[in-house]
Parts: sequence; structure tokens; C-alpha cells
Amino acid sequence: MEENSLFSKLSELNQEELSNLKLSRKELLGLLSETITEKNKLEGVLQSIDNGVFAVDWDGKIILFNSAAENITGLKEKDVIGKYCEELLQIVGEKGALKSADAPLAEAFSSGKVLEIPLYYLRSAKRRKKIPASATYTSVRGLKNALVLGICVFKDLRKEEELERMKSDFVSMAAHELRTPLTAIRGYLSILNEELNDIDSEYKEFIRRALISSMRLDTLVKNILSVAKIERGTLPLNFREFAPSAIIELIKADLKEKIDEKKLDVQVQIESDVKEIYGDQEKIREVLTNFIDNAASYTPQNGKIVVTVKNIDGKIVEFRVTDNGVGISTTDKNKLFKKFSRIKSKAATQVKGTGLGLYISKLIITMHKGKIGVDSKGLGHGSSFYFLIPVKKK
Repeated sequence: MEENSLFSKLSELNQEELSNLKLSRKELLGLLSETITEKNKLEGVLQSIDNGVFAVDWDGKIILFNSAAENITGLKEKDVIGKYCEELLQIVGEKGALKSADAPLAEAFSSGKVLEIPLYYLRSAKRRKKIPASATYTSVRGLKNALVLGICVFKDLRKEEELERMKSDFVSMAAHELRTPLTAIRGYLSILNEELNDIDSEYKEFIRRALISSMRLDTLVKNILSVAKIERGTLPLNFREFAPSAIIELIKADLKEKIDEKKLDVQVQIESDVKEIYGDQEKIREVLTNFIDNAASYTPQNGKIVVTVKNIDGKIVEFRVTDNGVGISTTDKNKLFKKFSRIKSKAATQVKGTGLGLYISKLIITMHKGKIGVDSKGLGHGSSFYFLIPVKKK
């Protein structure tokens, strides 16, 4: 009797376990179905987006390559899966050096952060021509924070680059077309201003203002053309040795009228060991003219401007223009050397300008392998603009 009761309990237990197993199997099938559905959705999204996406495992082998990545690089998914990324994709660095396209993932792996690269050049094994792109790198971690894979999402910037080139070409063409009539207008106004001495003083003032406006417009046209040439890499530099004292005296002569009108005290301090520097004399003069002209514009009547030139470790020469003018806020300092950027203050609004001078200055100093910047304690505390360039040819 007891034996039958035992078998009965075992039978009941087996039935319960079987029921649980059936339920677990059903749940597993449901979860599997949901996982497959989500996987298909994810694949659908990855294949439909315009940005290229590839993923690599810990060994650097490609495990995912969407259709946009195929279109951008010319590589096919079936040909890249399981292959090392470094064999198929390369990044062209600033100095032309090549490195694996998954190299930034090493930084993303080690830091655990999202790494964004606004512009780099990608080269694939299929298409040897450089492809401008922006990219975002990140890593995915699994159990116990172990690295599972790295993901790169990149955008083809060829269309944007072409649009930028077309815009630059249009602006250059328009500026070139303006130069011829502008030169004639400025020439005739200059003649009128010099020759017509017996006319009414009011009309004489009209001619003078028109001449100043034409000169300002001429400067704008020249700046636009300079920006276009530098950005396209077509502005030639004539490197040679020259004395900084010579160009500073020329600049003071060019700006004499403005300096005298505001009764500014302009001091020049050149260290005795700075004899000659190496660079494009005219371009360095342009940068320094921008600095001194800005200082004269933003410094009040009877203000002071100090131009210093000194050697740093015998390898670098520093040019610095310091004034006791309106000063610069921290916000403005961070964007001052960007295109069309100007100081936003009550005093600054009274000064006319295009916001191209400092941008061009930065491009020129960059071409000299130098550094440019500004120091200021804030509004009302003056400013100190500087640039550093190598003393000798590198």
C-alpha cells in the first residue's frame, strides 16, 4: 500500500516537472522569437541608414558591415566579414601617415567613452582615393565589464566637401569680378580727393568718405580671396629670412593716420638676439598688421600699445601685441579666430570689420607650423594677441 502511494507521488512529481518543462520550452521559444524579431529590426535599421557602420571583435576582425559602408568604401560585406579591419580600411592622418581604421577603437576600448572625430580621411582596399568622413567610435562590454566588440559609425562627407568647394569657387569668382571695377572706383576717388582742392569742404568730405569705403571694400575682397586660396591650398608662401624690425616700421607707417588720430602711444620692444626670422615676410606682415590695427581700433583715445618680439629657447620667436583697450570675454576668446567671428561688446560694435582678419591670421600661422592665440583678463582689461613661429627652416 505504501509502495503504491510512493509511485503515485513520483508520478505526480514527474507530471509537474513535465508541465514546467513544457512551459519553460514555450517561454524559451517565445524569447527566441522576440530576439530574432529584434535582430531583424536592428538589421533592417542598420541596412537602411545613410551612415556607414562596421563592428569589430576584440581581435580586430570585422563582424558587421552594413550596406552604406559597402557603398562608401566599395567593399562587399561577404568579402570583409572575418577579415582584419587593418587590412581593408585605413585612416590617412594629418601628416599623411596611415593607420588602421579601427585604431581609434583602442582609445574607445581603454577609456570606455564615445570618441568623435569630426573629420578624417578614409581609404579602403577597393578605392585608393581618400574619402572625407566623420566618425563616432564606441565599445560594447559584456559580463564583468569584458570587452565584446567595437563599433564605428561614419558619414561620407564627399557631398559636403563638393558643396563647400562650389561655394568657395562662387565666392572667389564674385570677388574677382568685383576687383576690376573696385580698383577703378578707388583710383578715380583718389584722384578727386587729391586734385579737387577748391571745391566746397562738404563735398570734399563726401569724396574722402567714399574713398575710405572703397578701401574697406577692397580689403574685404582681398580677404575673401585669401581665405579661398588658403582653404583650397593654392596660396603660395615665399619663405626667406628677414628682420622683424623692418616690417613693424612699415606697419606703423601704414597705420600712422589712425595712430595719430587717437593719439596712441605705440612702443616697440625687440630683444637684441632677434636678428632675423624665417617665414613669408608679406604674410607675417599681414598677420602683424591685423594685430596692431585691431589694437588701435579697440584701444581708447590716448591709449597704449606695446609690440614685443622675443626669442624662446633659441628655436621659436614670439610676436605679441598688447593693448589697454576694451578687453575680451572668455566666451569671445574661444571663438575669436573662427570665420566671421567678432567681439560682442558695446565698445566693439562701434568698430567696423568683417571678422575675417584673425581667421586669415590663424590660417597663415598654421601654414608656418606656428601657434596663435590671445590673452585677456576680461572686458575692460585690455588684450594681448600673440603668435609663435620657428626661428629657422625646419
